[in-house]
Amino acid sequence: MEFRVREYRAEAAACCLAREAAVEHPLSSRSFRKENEQKKKGGIIDRTFIYKQQHHYPTSTSASSSHIEFDDAASGKGTFVDPLSGSAPESLASADKKLVNFFEKMVLRGASDEAVEAAAKEWDAYKMLLMKKYACTTINTFTLSTASDVISRSFKARGKSLTSVHLKELDDPEKNAEEEVKVISQQEYVMRLCELNNEIAQAWQQNERVTALKLSIKVARLLSDTSVPQFYPTLFILVTDIMDTLGSLVWKRIKRKAEFDDEGNIIRLLPEGFTCIDVPREAKETCSNWFYKIGSIRELLPRIYLEVAIFRSRYFLDENPLNVCQRLSLMIRGLADPLASAFAHLYLAHCAQALIPYEKGFLITGLSDYITLFQRVLSGNLGTKMMKSYHEKRMYVRLMEPVIEWITRCIFNHADQEMIIQLLRDFGVQPNEWKPTQSIHPVSVLVHFLLKQLPATVVSTHALGLLKLVESSVDLSMAQYLNYRLLGFKLCECSPPGKLRLTILNEVLEVVTQYSDANEYLMVLDVYIDYILQNNMVCIW
Repeated sequence: MEFRVREYRAEAAACCLAREAAVEHPLSSRSFRKENEQKKKGGIIDRTFIYKQQHHYPTSTSASSSHIEFDDAASGKGTFVDPLSGSAPESLASADKKLVNFFEKMVLRGASDEAVEAAAKEWDAYKMLLMKKYACTTINTFTLSTASDVISRSFKARGKSLTSVHLKELDDPEKNAEEEVKVISQQEYVMRLCELNNEIAQAWQQNERVTALKLSIKVARLLSDTSVPQFYPTLFILVTDIMDTLGSLVWKRIKRKAEFDDEGNIIRLLPEGFTCIDVPREAKETCSNWFYKIGSIRELLPRIYLEVAIFRSRYFLDENPLNVCQRLSLMIRGLADPLASAFAHLYLAHCAQALIPYEKGFLITGLSDYITLFQRVLSGNLGTKMMKSYHEKRMYVRLMEPVIEWITRCIFNHADQEMIIQLLRDFGVQPNEWKPTQSIHPVSVLVHFLLKQLPATVVSTHALGLLKLVESSVDLSMAQYLNYRLLGFKLCECSPPGKLRLTILNEVLEVVTQYSDANEYLMVLDVYIDYILQNNMVCIW
């Protein structure tokens, strides 16, 4: 057996890229290269320092040679800054400082109690609106599923200790199964969830933290039951209140462990906007143990909710919270039920909004994933029992509106003009056109809340593109005339460029005149009559 003889040097030379000798520095400007050429020829170039005029620096003959402003006949005046020099101009230092402050604001704001309290107030107001809008008055009783064992056990344990209930179950499991509560009223269901919230807080105070965690897992498991979709928004609010309670208790415990020893003596108070470097090793180990316990939960949905609930405690560890949000958003893809998936995205957006309000990437990824599932709901391809008729599908879609509304609000919150325009490009919206993108597929309800969050000035400059977006989104998630009406309100606040005003009006009227419902036609026309009068337009129908 013979081995092939290889010439390694010849093979390496054949695979290398062609190389050329670098006579000039690749970062030097053209005028700087001309200077070197003239130096070789014996010429001299006069350099003039004009920092004070253009960069507001004090002029000095002792300025560093690495920051030189010079005259260039070909390209005008320019400034050459050596990137490897030890000193830097004040403008670059201030720019670096602004960049650092931005990232500190984006990542470290989660350690601020004021930011969390402000976000909690906004969330509480939104929860009140949801409770009023989705109050379940048509269904009075529920049939408990296997996921609701914590509710039935709470009913049987009323007036008894938890230990006696467990002993009774072990003595006669068959009799216990017969006595198990199968039907429960809505009022009792809500009351038992409130009792569970108090039980978790009481177990925590008694240092029974494992019991508190087990109860929280069982409570989170309730959200996997979507058999009564009309009650799901109310159930979500009650369960997430318990999740928020657990998250707050974990945060306070780890923070206290980082600042005090076991005897209650102060070790060191964590500063505002602390980093993981300021956290002692013992507190980090306690924090890691909590995430390890939650990561070992078998069911996906409770694991997601509990990790999101204690997400703020990530700041005690040496981890990037932005990557964690992206990972959690991808984990929600494993929830096949559209209702459970929608509200899981809602809870993630709520918790992340309080901690990293400037991060939008995971929100757009999650919204894109959910819209893909949402389109299957609209087409009725999920095989759910609730999708038999148009009215049932419309009711199911209506339950998901607050999810899209809150996520779009979080996406456009704290966004400047440049970021808003970039977000519109992700939706395929250009100033004068709309092109479908692979990232986010437009549905009518998404377009509605997109228009609702956009400033009127941005709507005015992108009027034609948004108009085409409204025209292309026709489905049962929301009536199209509502989007035309909302677009008209925005255009009345800020008029589009003069050459586009008549074009926009004609395209709108071309569509709405084909409506068979006179009420929808009149509601759109009512807004655009104001649009005509404000712009002194003459229109002939």
